[in-house]
Amino acid sequence: MMAKVYFNRLIIGTITFDAIPEKYQEKVKGYGIEYTKKGKLPVEEYEMLYKEEYPGE
Repeated sequence: MMAKVYFNRLIIGTITFDAIPEKYQEKVKGYGIEYTKKGKLPVEEYEMLYKEEYPGE
């Protein structure tokens, strides 16, 4: 549940990915990939938020 909270905060811009505790980072990254696959988050924004290339496509 906390991973979802951190993901939502990341999306609205109140936290950076680096500030998310390590134990939640993989789950938050998974939410980002899922969100991007659904078309709710542009690939460019995913890459900006997570500071890495989008692994999907």
